[in-house]
Amino acid sequence: MRTIRPFTLHIQPETDSRPMRVSICLSEPAEGRSELPVTRDCMTLEDLEGCINALQRELDLLRPRAQRAFDCAMDHA
Repeated sequence: MRTIRPFTLHIQPETDSRPMRVSICLSEPAEGRSELPVTRDCMTLEDLEGCINALQRELDLLRPRAQRAFDCAMDHA
């Protein structure tokens, strides 16, 4: 079974007119919706805390990738 990762790191390289940009995005946003939920519907605080902890783990995985991107950009500056 494939693990779905809700977040992705979007890296836009430096150009002549703009610095490098990094953003955290939903990897598969729902089409035609004005809100893009990042958790399932939670019915209890415990359930919500579990979702928040899962989101934090995903964000923690993105942090070193962002650091490497910024380090690489600084090496090329």
